[in-house]
Amino acid sequence: MQGVLQAIYPHQCPGCRVLVQNHLHLCPECWREAHFIAGCACPKCGGQMLGDHDDANILCDDCLNNPRPWTSGRAVFSYNAKARSMILALKRHDRHDLIAPFAHWMLRRGADIFPPSPVLIPIPLHWQRQWRRRFNQSALIAQKMAQMAGLECCLDGLKKCRRTPELKDHTAEERRKLLHASMAINPA
Repeated sequence: MQGVLQAIYPHQCPGCRVLVQNHLHLCPECWREAHFIAGCACPKCGGQMLGDHDDANILCDDCLNNPRPWTSGRAVFSYNAKARSMILALKRHDRHDLIAPFAHWMLRRGADIFPPSPVLIPIPLHWQRQWRRRFNQSALIAQKMAQMAGLECCLDGLKKCRRTPELKDHTAEERRKLLHASMAINPA
C-alpha cells in the first residue's frame, strides 16, 4: 500500500517540494539554507552559540538580558528566510505535510531536555483564530510528536484567556508584553 501511495504522492522536500527520498528530509539546497542548530546552543532558548563548550550554565546575550520564565528550551533551526517560509506555509497555507518533519526535527533536537515520562502540551489558539485557520499547528505537531515517540499529549492543558493581535509585525519585547497573561493552565 505504501508503494502505491508513494507513486501517487511522492515524497517532497518540506522546503521547496522537489522530490526527495524521505518526507522527513530536506533537499540539499534547502538543507544549506535552513541553518539547523547543532553543537553549542543556549540552554534557555536553544539558539545557536559560537564555541564548542558544553556548559549548561552559559546563556546567550539575549537570555541574559531578557530572562526566560522556562527552565530550558531547544530550537530546531535559526529563524531565517527558509525557516520562516516553512513555518508560515504550515500556519497560513495549510501545508499539513510539514507536520511530520517538524515533529521529527523537534523530537531529535529536544530529546535531551525531556523529563522522564513527559507530557506534551501545545500552545493554544484563541477560538476565533483557530476557527479562521481551521487548525492549531502547535496541537498538530504535539500530537505527531506524541505518536512518533510514544509520549502523552494533553491538548487542553492550557487555555487562551484573551485574544492577542497578530505578532508578526512586533518586536520581541512587544510580543512578550502582548502575550503576558494571555494563557493559563486549564483547570478542566
